Amino acid sequence: MNLLILSESGEIKRLPDQFQVSARIYDEAKQLGLNVVIESFLNLECNFDDKLLIDIKGKNLKEFDIVIIREASHLKYQKSILGLVANYLSNSQTYLLNSTSIIKYPNNYNKIIQYTQFLKNNIPIPKSFFSMNLDNTFKFFNENYLIKPSKGSLGTGIYLINELQTQMDTFKQTHITDEYIVQKRINNNHDLRIIVIGDKAYGAMKKTMSNGSIVSNFAAVGLISHVKLTDKISELALKAVKAVNLEYGGVDIMLDKETNKPFILEVNRNAFFEGFEKSTKINVAKELLKYLIEKAEKLKASIE
Repeated sequence: MNLLILSESGEIKRLPDQFQVSARIYDEAKQLGLNVVIESFLNLECNFDDKLLIDIKGKNLKEFDIVIIREASHLKYQKSILGLVANYLSNSQTYLLNSTSIIKYPNNYNKIIQYTQFLKNNIPIPKSFFSMNLDNTFKFFNENYLIKPSKGSLGTGIYLINELQTQMDTFKQTHITDEYIVQKRINNNHDLRIIVIGDKAYGAMKKTMSNGSIVSNFAAVGLISHVKLTDKISELALKAVKAVNLEYGGVDIMLDKETNKPFILEVNRNAFFEGFEKSTKINVAKELLKYLIEKAEKLKASIE
């Protein structure tokens, strides 16, 4: 079985300060006997003639059995590529991870889209506010709110809004093309990351903020530990993933310290899992590949 991993660099990075998701998937795929190719988005060639053909290094994408796209949210050119690849592979014998979500949200999978879908499905989220005009956030300066990018990862770009009160002009100039959400802080110093693959939630990782931090991400030097996954949290995570049409995702949930009510912070469809594997001892790469192999075999059988 042939697997293609599309990433920003198209390289296997094994440096200690680099994220290892593509490398983990590559290594586990080799262990399972798959033929693995990892390439950069930049090497995709889209030919528009009588019909669309998408090749990479001379090989048609439809020659692969499974395609995994490791998205890079900061790459603007990726926006057009995502939808193009997903639509091209639809109704083919190639199984693309998270294809339904990519087709539906190729350019704008962000917290605004997620929160809209969560509310439609009665999924609890923190009180949030969005406006294209950052001046409209002034009303929140004296309250306990965060300002965070609508699209991003690894805990970057998140600020206490009252700390920006005297710096808003500079902030607006720096982030003039960005979309930001203002969100009420939940009373807790940690949140949970749940990895969902298909119809199963795989364990829970507790992410605790380091002293003086307002984010808990492992990438932002937060503290991680394994905690028991309760039925209540598992069901909520599965519901959130389904609401945004994902089959693989990392669900971030925070519980209010006083009421114990859970709130969905976001569902990342490009979830990193190094910290999750380290804390839970769950082999996410292997579980994901086993799921994809089964899906690819069923897809091929249904078409043949």
